[in-house]
Amino acid sequence: MQNILDHIQCGIFVLAVEINTQESDVDAEAFTLRFTTANLIFTHLVFGERSVDQTVNLVGLQPKECLSLEFAEALHKYVSQCLKTQQVIKFAEKLDLSPNRVLSISLSLKVNENDRLLQIVGTCQDITKPELSKSQVADSTKQLEQNSIQLERELLKERELNELKSQFISRASHEFRTPLATIQTASDLLRNYGHRMSEDKKLERIDKIQREVKAMTNLLEEVLIIGKSESGKFELRPEEINLEDFCLEIIEQTELIGNCKHQVIFKNINTPSQIEIDTKFLRQIISNLLSNAIKYSPNANEVFLTISQISDRIPKLLLEIQDQGIGIPEADQEKVFEHFYRAHNVGMIVGTGLGMAIIKNSVDILGGTIQLTSAENQGTTVKVELPICPKE
Repeated sequence: MQNILDHIQCGIFVLAVEINTQESDVDAEAFTLRFTTANLIFTHLVFGERSVDQTVNLVGLQPKECLSLEFAEALHKYVSQCLKTQQVIKFAEKLDLSPNRVLSISLSLKVNENDRLLQIVGTCQDITKPELSKSQVADSTKQLEQNSIQLERELLKERELNELKSQFISRASHEFRTPLATIQTASDLLRNYGHRMSEDKKLERIDKIQREVKAMTNLLEEVLIIGKSESGKFELRPEEINLEDFCLEIIEQTELIGNCKHQVIFKNINTPSQIEIDTKFLRQIISNLLSNAIKYSPNANEVFLTISQISDRIPKLLLEIQDQGIGIPEADQEKVFEHFYRAHNVGMIVGTGLGMAIIKNSVDILGGTIQLTSAENQGTTVKVELPICPKE
């Protein structure tokens, strides 16, 4: 986070607001400010050459402990206004800084809804240059506003990343607990009573251990896929494949994983036999969609996969997967592509909430689009369009 702030081309600082009252209504005068973040440009603007010669660390200090009296009083005054109005406060004032700089400063209030932590996010620029024209002042203000927007985006991105990490830790601990308990029980039975078991019973316990290990491995692989795709640490490697054979192979694997309780009805309408595409991401899309269709169709025994080529200026592959399962409630459909999100009607059906996120990421990486149509207790249809390079 500090590296990000240090590369922003304006002064950035964050002040924690400590309310010095027990009243429910915040008295905007009864507060203490402490620095929690300050980038290099801010320290250079405030302390001049001193910040170059030696490290200036403001974190944990009150403005009155490290800034000039005039600057500290000005900050307190305008922070008070910001707390009262809860609006962005902008001001420019000549302060007794080194070397007598005039700073244009913008303050905005941020409230953490979880713990009600109040923070003031500030941006500042040096406008000491004499006889600034109106256009220069307008440009400086515009740049300041753009920097504020950029900072808010970076802070939002950082917050979303932290939330994702917390969600993963919580979800992973929950998802690992059950298979680990199953593995522990099966291994204990084999150790303590294996000599009394028939070979079939032993194989049954071993198969159970292997299934649970595979489930945990799949969870870790899904998280790694999400992490790599969102960080951009991937490389597209198109290769030529027989599309129909590729789909049939995935169908066979999916049916085996589903204990052959469902039949996938496959139809190839008019696709070229050979196409060039990154098979890793295409496999993620097809296998996850088929797996979901089977998993969430406990009372149906057929799932439909249709592939066709769309007649367009750019050839596109249309994948259509249809099931007659439990469907997705309308209220959940907008969030179904979010990490770890699961619809409210899944009940006891096991899942991590990562499958649809992986599908969406893979579709985006391949430059395609995805459309979902679903009705609760009636089933779901997913259509994916992907640009392809026919080889016929």
